[in-house]
Amino acid sequence: MKALLLASLLAAGGSTTQEYGTALHEAGHVLVAMELSGCIHPFAVSIDGTEGRTDFQFNKAEPACLDDVMTVGAAGFAAELLVLRQSRTGSEMDFMKSVRLAADMTMPQCEVNPHVYEQQCMDEGIGRRMDRALNEAYSILSLHQDELLRIARDIYSAGFLELGDPPTGCF
Repeated sequence: MKALLLASLLAAGGSTTQEYGTALHEAGHVLVAMELSGCIHPFAVSIDGTEGRTDFQFNKAEPACLDDVMTVGAAGFAAELLVLRQSRTGSEMDFMKSVRLAADMTMPQCEVNPHVYEQQCMDEGIGRRMDRALNEAYSILSLHQDELLRIARDIYSAGFLELGDPPTGCF
């Protein structure tokens, strides 16, 4: 199924392939968020050509949620690698958000004094967190590849996906 879908998209070429890549990227975010611990709640996805957006809420006060947010952030890139074997859309923004989050989570462990941080500790800590997030996202998507393709197809066909109302409360 994956080979037929990709073959037809690649034969069409141009923007069709890019739009599917965008839908696939966003589907990665949605599927990984739904498979993780339950503290991340995706509620809307939209694409417009090569531009995509997945809206979700999470509990910022829960440390485990922050690790999951990094994994969800890496999931778009992981979906592209899994299905397309390369990154075709702009994963740079997701990557930068995840790096900032990894830095914020790593900084307390690397603090030498209140005003100085050991750069090597930061680099290694961020790298470990980013590698873990990408590996976990890729693993989840690998196990649920048919569902990933179904979600991507739904997003691609409609240009959006409604996943319900955002949760209320402390999110």
